[in-house]
Amino acid sequence: DEIIIVDDGSTDKTFLALKSKRFPCEHKILRLSRGGIVNALNRGIELSTNEFIARFDVDDRYHTDRIDFTLAAFTPEVCAVFGTQNRSYAMAMRLEGLDGRWRATQLTWGM
Repeated sequence: DEIIIVDDGSTDKTFLALKSKRFPCEHKILRLSRGGIVNALNRGIELSTNEFIARFDVDDRYHTDRIDFTLAAFTPEVCAVFGTQNRSYAMAMRLEGLDGRWRATQLTWGM
């Protein structure tokens, strides 16, 4: 398990609060100076050592079982798991032709 927090230039005391917090697993806290959401996400991905990444924003609210639920949906056939405000989905694709273009020959939704 790993937690990576990227603070993209918050002006409150978020960074100090994070530095003093105890985390239940390996963690990294990075402070940037307002590079934007894409830059913050890319920097977090660069720091990650795990196979799966779950993205959270400061104002997001999730069910406590979100990570376990999402990981359980992954099988060799599933290439993405995503959700909306009220529902989660698993997307399975059979991909053919690894010539730089992904073509879905079969697309299945469910959960």
